[in-house]
Amino acid sequence: QIAFLAAGRTLAGPGDITLSGGTAGTVSYSAPIADLPGGSYSVTARYAGDTHVASSVSTGVPVVVTPETSSVALTAFLVDFTTGTYEPVTAPVPAGSVIYVRAQVTGTSGEGWPTGQVRFVDSAHPSTPTNLNLNSSGYAEIQSTSLSVGAHSIVASYQGDPSFDASSSRSE
Repeated sequence: QIAFLAAGRTLAGPGDITLSGGTAGTVSYSAPIADLPGGSYSVTARYAGDTHVASSVSTGVPVVVTPETSSVALTAFLVDFTTGTYEPVTAPVPAGSVIYVRAQVTGTSGEGWPTGQVRFVDSAHPSTPTNLNLNSSGYAEIQSTSLSVGAHSIVASYQGDPSFDASSSRSE
């Protein structure tokens, strides 16, 4: 049985690999690396041993995992408190309306969840941005009941983490 390890963890992989006849063989490993955040690693193979051959660990092979490209999708919506439904903001809204703006951060692979912060900036108040942590589903959301009368253009900027590059939304 052979296991592949990096950063003290067993990597997801092909499962048990059996060497036939008790002789030395070559085993290659290929698997998604969603288990490893961006960074530099030394990947080793560990053979558990059997009655004919002792256990052993290979020398490490350097592997560099680069952060993947991320994107931020920004959505603004109103809550209709009488029905409990969410409605996309498609036209001017009355002053004092409760508006939610959600920034959803995803990676191009669709694997894993970005972590870290999103910065929301309102064009009407650029000197007072709001920084929020992404939740476990990869989004952050602001609520506003105090938008001043006039046009507002909101942009969300993701700060990035070891596995996902920084990115920004289009204005909403």
